[in-house]
Amino acid sequence: RPTDMPCVSVTVGGPQGVPLGMHRHATHPNPGAGTAPMLHSVYNTTAGASPGGGREVAEQRQLYNNLMGLTTYRELAAVLLASNPEDLNLINVTTAWNRLGKLAVKHIASSNLQQGVAVLKQRTLVLMAHLDGRNTAMVAHAMARLRLKDVPFMNVLAERIMLPEVICTLNTQGIANSSWAFAKFGIKNPKLMELIAERAMQDEVLSAMNPQAVSNTAWAFATLGIAHPQLFDKLAERAMQPEVVIALNSQAIANISWAFAKMGVVHARLMDTLAECALQ
Repeated sequence: RPTDMPCVSVTVGGPQGVPLGMHRHATHPNPGAGTAPMLHSVYNTTAGASPGGGREVAEQRQLYNNLMGLTTYRELAAVLLASNPEDLNLINVTTAWNRLGKLAVKHIASSNLQQGVAVLKQRTLVLMAHLDGRNTAMVAHAMARLRLKDVPFMNVLAERIMLPEVICTLNTQGIANSSWAFAKFGIKNPKLMELIAERAMQDEVLSAMNPQAVSNTAWAFATLGIAHPQLFDKLAERAMQPEVVIALNSQAIANISWAFAKMGVVHARLMDTLAECALQ
């Protein structure tokens, strides 16, 4: 069981996984923390630089700064296509996926974007062994946001997430992102969803879930038609906590209500709570 496995330290690497001088423990102390600010500190040091020396590190740093400054997915695609593959190290790959997920728009039909994503997927496969749970979930989430369905690639991400040393690094955002992404594509992987459910029900994870994480997780399981009474009971209890109730918006109320109804899960107290919120 993944809960019995110790989490291991993850090395944030340079090209081909060469360390750039920073280690971070797989269980991030702040489940809602963003990736980019934490990764930025890596480029403030040349310790453990790749064999290319300071010049190569400088080019990687410049690419990172470029990625962070982009405001449209078209610009991001152009930067990816023009990049030296060796500069797309783990930091820049995860940053690019993060930016793609945030800049994605509906009905994308850009050949440049698809070519840019193809480059990014190839580098992701090369660096897959260095991705922790949160970043793997972020890749899946970006793919779903972009509506670029690639079942073989998503299956590789699923296999990565299911590893004992990786599943234990999924935080609340990673749980919501990964389950939502696979549900959005209609990719039903019972083993993956069972492991995600087990991780979600752990106290330190469940207690950190915000309304969006609760609603997205419930929505994903219901969309895939995966019955998990214990998980739904835990999600209901979390949704009724005062700090969650006060932050419930209309979309979260609708998603949670729909998910419980879809799965035929009767929870009168939860429905009363959601009804009161909806009437405010």
